[in-house]
Order: sequence, then structure tokens, then C-alpha cells
Amino acid sequence: MKKKHVAWLLSLILTVCLILASCAPAEPAGQDKPTPTPTQEPSKTGDSNAPTPTPVASKDPLGKYDEPIEITTCRIKTSWMGFDEGEDENNNWWIDTYLEQLNIKLNVVWTAPNWGEPLDTKIMTCIATDDLPDLIPVYGSLAQRLAMADKIIDVAPIIEEYASDTVRKYLDYGGGRALQGAIIDGKMIGIPNPGGLVSGYSVLWYRSDWLKKLNLQPPKTLEDIENLARAFVEQDPDGNGVDDTYGIAAHKNFGGGDSDLYLVLNMFGAYQGWIEKDGKLEFGLIQPEVKPALEKLHQWYKEGLLAADFAAKDPNNELQADIASNKVGIMFGGTHFPNGGGGRALKKNNPDAEVDWVIIPAIDGQPAKQYASSKANDFNCISKKCEHPEAIMKLINLKSAIFEVEKPDFLKDLETNVYDTTPGGNMSFWNAVVSFDNIGKNYTIADYVNAEIKKGGDGSTLPLDARSTFQMFKSWLTEGTKAENYEVNWAMYKLFNEENGSDLLTFRMAEAEPEKYRHYDAFGGLDTPAMAKYGSDISTKVTEYFIRAIMEGNVDAEFEAWVNYFHNNGGDEMTKEANEWYASQQR
Repeated sequence: MKKKHVAWLLSLILTVCLILASCAPAEPAGQDKPTPTPTQEPSKTGDSNAPTPTPVASKDPLGKYDEPIEITTCRIKTSWMGFDEGEDENNNWWIDTYLEQLNIKLNVVWTAPNWGEPLDTKIMTCIATDDLPDLIPVYGSLAQRLAMADKIIDVAPIIEEYASDTVRKYLDYGGGRALQGAIIDGKMIGIPNPGGLVSGYSVLWYRSDWLKKLNLQPPKTLEDIENLARAFVEQDPDGNGVDDTYGIAAHKNFGGGDSDLYLVLNMFGAYQGWIEKDGKLEFGLIQPEVKPALEKLHQWYKEGLLAADFAAKDPNNELQADIASNKVGIMFGGTHFPNGGGGRALKKNNPDAEVDWVIIPAIDGQPAKQYASSKANDFNCISKKCEHPEAIMKLINLKSAIFEVEKPDFLKDLETNVYDTTPGGNMSFWNAVVSFDNIGKNYTIADYVNAEIKKGGDGSTLPLDARSTFQMFKSWLTEGTKAENYEVNWAMYKLFNEENGSDLLTFRMAEAEPEKYRHYDAFGGLDTPAMAKYGSDISTKVTEYFIRAIMEGNVDAEFEAWVNYFHNNGGDEMTKEANEWYASQQR
């Protein structure tokens, strides 16, 4: 199995192409277990001045060093990444576990108070002073800077030699997009975190209690959505006798939050990111398919289906307040909506309120393809000065094994610790430092919980990771709104129950037929220099132009102005570099 994978990844590195050979299936989780490593024999000469032997790294993915080694690193330390009393970044469960299981002493030599500028400043200072730690967990733009400064190693050989079968399985997800996106000039600049590749398939949420009261049916088409929105505006669905409701949620950021208007663009075949057209990459938001979507949104605004002041609503404040206070009935949102700020507040403030979901239709009546990222966002970079680069791979192997629902036997006794919370309620996994997420874990937990509910079990034999979700399901099904924090129980049930759980069912659906439900970004590399330079401004400006088109209605002129702005303010340079990357993948 390993030879096949080695050939596959080496081909990827040497040719820098997207033609990925299939990999053999991963071994069962129990294969990832430590094997004894013989210690080095003492000097036979009796020379007391003989050099101290270098600690030996077992080739086993979770094998323990024969002598302790130290790996220096850095991390983010915000107020919500806390510790139990008496602990800190160098004294906590993860630090102890790395040492106990691997003989690796992880030493956090500095922290930054947040991502963005605070972390950027720290990293750039370390580059300038040539004082980088061994392990550098960063996002893509910083990984690029480290590579351009020639401060980090090509990690491909480390992955090939030391990655566990479990980690390989996740790195290979989606045809190896995470690995492909970590390559610059033929070198893999960091061990990628594949977690960002699992994009949720968003849905149309609607107030199902309002629907029932008005004796209406769930929407199936664009026309149905419009008619439902009109009913929510005109027929007093909250029953308070006041004309105070509107149909479709929107906010000043246009995309994201509890209602994402980019999903309306997706209905018309317009997409964020980059698309392939006639063998070249083009920016999705300057394509002609955008115009009819903006015209439809303007029609909704003019008709009063959107709030008159939607452009002043913050997604985390005013919009969530509208949702919680029975002001709006339809949200183009993520499958996690019930568990977000707006969804939980709605249920907490209105125990009888209920929401349900349908697949968002395209204008032709088929399920709308939705934008999906093609690259990892975070990377574990390794300094060229690191004496034991394979140790970083072992740390990732161990973290991944710990977070598997079905754990290797030797890790089962660790379960009592990994999900302990600090007094502030912070999960201890933040202190693992290495950046790596096990894809699909929540859905494995959901399968366990649903099976236990179906057979009437008490949850006592479930893996520990599944027990809290089981208790929330059980509480919602038996106590309903009488339970403390019932809105949390309700939210988890809405997301993961096997009959109509939004997150569980849409994940299965999109994973089974990804090309039917997802429109993958055609650009899968790290941001180019032009993207890093102009991307933020482009994102800000497109929001301004689109919102102005929706509110003022001069769609043709606003769209033309936006396209011109894109071309004249870095967009052409971004497009040129995107196509240079794309051409390199075709060779």
C-alpha cells in the first residue's frame, strides 16, 4: 500500500500536475500503534568521552523516540483558547501526552494574541532575525512568505516516510486537493490541514411553523420561494396584527452569516472564485451569469421581500436580532443554521418556533451547484533548522489518532481527558498546536448516536466522543423545551438526526455526488502575489457594487462598473497569475 502512495505523491511533486493516481485504502485505525524501538547500544570501547547518541526515530507513525527530543513551536493564544487552572501553553494535557506517547517535548517559545496582523508581525520578525521555531503552524499567505524566504523544508519526504494510514486517508480526500495546493515551485511547503476542504452544502431555511399556520407547502422552485416570501410579508405569519415581517434575510456583507446572498448567484450559475472557460481561468464574479441574479435580488428588494435597511444590518447583530424576534421567515444559510447565533436565539426566545429546510433550486429546477473551495487553508511548516522534522509528522499522527471516533486500542484510556473543558468552557483541542482536522468525524458520531436512539439504548457503550451528542438527542426527544439549554439540544438534533438532519443528510448527498452539488474553485493553488496584494480590496469592492445594484436598480451600469474596476485594480494581474498556475498543472 505504501509503495503505491509514494509513487503517487512523488509524481505529484515532480510534475506539479493534477493527474492523481488512486491510492490504496487505508488500514484499520488499529494499525496505527506504537512498536518498541530498541535503544542504541552503549559504546563498546568504554570511552566516556564518546559523543551522545542522537535520539532514534522509529519508522512507525506513532513510534516513540528512544530518548526525549525537543520541538520548538509557536501558537495563537486568545481569550477563548484557555487552560485549566494551573496550566499554560507549555503545561497542559497535550504537552504531557506528546511526551508520554512519543517522547517529544513540545516547547511553545512564543505566542501571538490573534491571527492576522499580530501573527504576521511575529512571523516576519522571526524571518528577519532568522529565529524561527521548528514547527510553524500558519495559514497560506504566511506559508508562502516562509517559502519565499527559503526558511522551510519540502515536507513531501516526511509525509511519505512517516504519515500514518489515518492521516494519509485525510490528505488524500477529494483527490489530494490539500496536497496539490501546498506546492510552490515543485516543493510542498507544509503539511496541509485538509479540514477546510469539506464545504457544507447550504440550504434554504424557512419558518415551518409560519408555513403551517398559513397552510402553505415547502418551496421547490424559485417561483415557490418568491411566493412564500410574499406570504411571509403580507399575511401576518407571526399573528401579532402588525405589518412587521419581511420575507428573505440579507445583510451588509452580502455573503456569509445566517443568510448568504452568494447562494442566490449560485442559483443562476454564477460563482465566487475562479472558473474554467475555454481552457483558461476567469474570475467567477465578472461573468454574465451574475447580472440576472442581481436583477432578481433588486426585484425582491423593490417588492419588499428584503428588508429596506438590509445594507445596514450586521450579520452578527441586527440580522440575528431580526431572526430571533420573528421578523424574517427565509434564510439562505448553512446547514448549521439552527446551531448558530440566530437559530439558537430564535428557539430560546420562541420555544414554539420551528424551522425546516429544502435544497436550494437552480433556475432550471435542479439542485443548485454551490461554490466549494479546492485548497487547504492552514499548513504545518517545518524550519530548515529543525533537527527532527519527522517529529512534526508524528505529532500530527497522534493528534489525528486521538480525534478518531474509533480509536486505536492503546489510546482508549486517553478519552477521559481529551474533551475536558477549561473553567471558561474551552475545548482542550486548541492546545494541540498542530493544525490537522479529521474529516467527517461529526457524521461518524451521528451514525453512532442515531443507531443508539433507534435501539433504545442508554448511550453507556458509545465512544466517549458520541455520548454528549447522544444526551442532547435524548433530552430533546424526552424533555423538549422543558430541559435546561433546550435550544442547544434542539439545534444538534436538527443538524444530525437521520430522518432530516440538515448537516448529516446534505453531507452524505454532496459526498455521494460531488459534481452534482458542488462547483469546485478551478484555482487550487496558494494565493499568488497579486491575489495577496489585491484580493482584500476586490472582495470589499464587489460587495459595494452588488449591494448598490440591488438597492438602486441600475444593474447594467453597476455591473459594468464593477467589471471595469476588477480589470483595472489588480484583477488582470490576478488572472494572469492564476492562469500561469493553471498551465503548470496541465503539463
